[in-house]
Amino acid sequence: MLNLNQNNAMKSPSIPTVRNSIFALSLVAMLAIPAYDAEAQVIYQFTGASLSPTSGSLTNITAGAMTVANVAVSGTSTSQPSNTTAYASASAAYNYFTSQLTADATVNISTSSYFSFSLTSTVSGEAVNLTAFSFGARSIATAGAGPTSFELRSSADSFAGSIASGTFNQTQGSPTINYWYYYPNTGLNVTGAADTALTLRIYLLGANGANAGGSFRIDDLSISAASVVPEPSTAMFLSGGVAILLVAQAFARFKRRQEG
Repeated sequence: MLNLNQNNAMKSPSIPTVRNSIFALSLVAMLAIPAYDAEAQVIYQFTGASLSPTSGSLTNITAGAMTVANVAVSGTSTSQPSNTTAYASASAAYNYFTSQLTADATVNISTSSYFSFSLTSTVSGEAVNLTAFSFGARSIATAGAGPTSFELRSSADSFAGSIASGTFNQTQGSPTINYWYYYPNTGLNVTGAADTALTLRIYLLGANGANAGGSFRIDDLSISAASVVPEPSTAMFLSGGVAILLVAQAFARFKRRQEG
């Protein structure tokens, strides 16, 4: 005659079986890596009157023209360009000029002076992942007019937090008028929402907005990014799978107590 308890025990998942299942599920999670397009680079050198990228391209990403906010005077210029010895990638031609920036010491996302760039994936269901954002700059400190620092923020968190920051090496005008510096910001990992542009802003801080004697110039700005496939379904799968395994483990303990 069949022992029902023995039969049920045979059907109950054992602890090793449950642990093996958890290991298998973890392995699946490790393999379920988001799909990335090849990372590429786009460069802005502000040739002529254009604020659009000058060279390079981003795979499956459209890079928009730079926009400027909360700056009294601005425009492209061939005056006082980055000199060829300033840094390795200096174009030494056009640059973008600004003057009379706001005097904010800390970021006000609405009123502080900033440059803005937008990246949009051209693939349905994908998002933009930013990995690097670097640029050359020259900040003139005459009468404290030029900005002293910057913060890079993104629309991924509605510009709430800094993803990169730095202090400008300020110059005092002639004879150091061509003293440009390069500000690399690499190793970034910022991902926007799927089917939504990722907007980046360089906030310029510490200027004396009432003084027109100083200025800020930017050139040779490069952005590295990739179009990625977000994986919310993977997270949902893992949550549901772990819940099922925990229930199975609890059931196994319950059956062992019954049989004991």
